[in-house]
Amino acid sequence: MATEFGRTIREDLDCMSSANKLTMLCDCGSPLEYRGTTFFYEGRSWEVSLPICLKCHPVAVSAHAA
Repeated sequence: MATEFGRTIREDLDCMSSANKLTMLCDCGSPLEYRGTTFFYEGRSWEVSLPICLKCHPVAVSAHAA
């Protein structure tokens, strides 16, 4: 079971790291921005761009509330 789980993680990270960034909109209608993130697993690393909405992201909301 753990081997299958690890294989799935590696395959997902391989796919995510090679994926093209698409211009997408958040549910609120704002364009998503991408932030570079590094994942580490079993001695390997992957550079992955994760989409975030600067309008809806909790940190952005907290920063505006301050």
